Amino acid sequence: MYTNNNIDVLLRNKLRQNNENAIYSIGYSGKTLKDFIGILTEYNITQVIDIRMNSFSWKKDFRNKIFEANMEKMNIKYIHIKNLGAPKEIREEIKSRNNPDKFFAEYRKWVIKNKISFEYLLGISQYKTSIILCVEEDYKLCHRKVIMDKMKRHGFRVHNL
Repeated sequence: MYTNNNIDVLLRNKLRQNNENAIYSIGYSGKTLKDFIGILTEYNITQVIDIRMNSFSWKKDFRNKIFEANMEKMNIKYIHIKNLGAPKEIREEIKSRNNPDKFFAEYRKWVIKNKISFEYLLGISQYKTSIILCVEEDYKLCHRKVIMDKMKRHGFRVHNL
């Protein structure tokens, strides 16, 4: 008999085995570097694509050069695509006004203006098992949601971890 836990384990095993045309997303909030690396290892991730506007973090292990060095030690490629980060003016929309619909609408416009950066993301995601990184744990509240929706429309199998 299968329980929800058994089904979760079966689904995770299936995801790990079949990474073809898959793209993952994750927010590091609430995770230690050890937890994060464990997830990358579990899903056979070979490339982390950082879409934070600014790769600075209050969590030392997730700061730009320190984080990049940690990924290099794990033989995981790190790429920062700054132009896919949500600009401060757009982020303020959700923070100060609690208006996620306007935030996502403005961010979609931003991505259209930065089409070359999105096309770059599409290109580099085809050849390595990639995960898109940001801070926000819940992708439904993060600009990763817009990016992952677009990736899905371009034929990727999307997995938000």
